[in-house]
Amino acid sequence: MVDILIFIMYIALTLALGSAIWSICRKIRVVGKTSGKVHGIPMRAVIIVIAVVLVSLLAVTFFAADVPADSSRYSEAPTPFWLRISNMMVVTSIIILYATIATMGYSICHSARLAGKTLIRQLFCDIFVIHRRHGKPRRKHNDTLPRTNK
Repeated sequence: MVDILIFIMYIALTLALGSAIWSICRKIRVVGKTSGKVHGIPMRAVIIVIAVVLVSLLAVTFFAADVPADSSRYSEAPTPFWLRISNMMVVTSIIILYATIATMGYSICHSARLAGKTLIRQLFCDIFVIHRRHGKPRRKHNDTLPRTNK
């Protein structure tokens, strides 16, 4: 039964890696057919940079993994390759989590500064999704034509 689960794990890992590579290549190809910019942001460059940074981060954490030298001494112990893979995934997940938290913090501080709000007020508004409508109220659907005085 364990051999079947390991075989299914290999199939799932292969399908996940294949679909991830296919998705990245397809996205780059689709964006490449257009100007590559969405709302003034060069999306093709952003996608390529994210893919290169992620692959290099995975490579660095794989080769920097701490694997004990005597891990193959026991017959039940996993091979050093799988120890490196598991260590790579844990360290990469932690780095990506910290980068996400830092990006969210920067975004909140930057939007608070642009909106002229204090940071606490901006956090409160972002957490509870409070949006005030400033300016004139919206027109009703049948009130789209300008009124004329008769």
